[in-house]
Amino acid sequence: FLKDQNAELTIENSAFKEEARKNEIIKTELNSDIWQKNRPANKKFIVADVLGRDPLNFGQYLLIDKGEKDGLALNLAVTKAGGILVGKISEIYLSYSKVLLITDTNSLVNVVSQKNRASGLLKGKNGALFLEMISQADRIEQGEIILTSGAGNAFPNGLIVGEVEKIFATDVDVFKKAEIQPAFNDKDLEIVFVVSE
Repeated sequence: FLKDQNAELTIENSAFKEEARKNEIIKTELNSDIWQKNRPANKKFIVADVLGRDPLNFGQYLLIDKGEKDGLALNLAVTKAGGILVGKISEIYLSYSKVLLITDTNSLVNVVSQKNRASGLLKGKNGALFLEMISQADRIEQGEIILTSGAGNAFPNGLIVGEVEKIFATDVDVFKKAEIQPAFNDKDLEIVFVVSE
């Protein structure tokens, strides 16, 4: 009897600790400068727990614990700290969803550089990010922050995707290209915010 009670208390204690940890993460995210500066206006956010990720790392995706019953829909933006783009809802079920990360090969995002306003197309490639289709006439610098442009209405504008790490440009190419350091590490994601209407 005492053994059973002890086991129950251990389970309860563990659940309380996990809930407290989750609340601390949410509080930290909501109080972050990134959230305050980059949170899309007039949008609701649905907090979701990350249930798992692609175990083989072939595709870059997460599974989250919210779905149709929670008001989620296909293609909604998924963020960290409200201002960092992680990906979008690519598959949806009643009580969970699949999030395609922006680092996945099938991901395309219209973006703009924050300082010089150079526009291009952000593509995922095996966990890395590349900014392509940058006009040779556009100026872009190492360390510059890259934001969603809002073009095509796929994502709200102004979400951070990363910063310029390396620029590839030659005189013979029509466009420049840049490698982008993502603003998140998918291994660290425990809680995400889905941008709702």
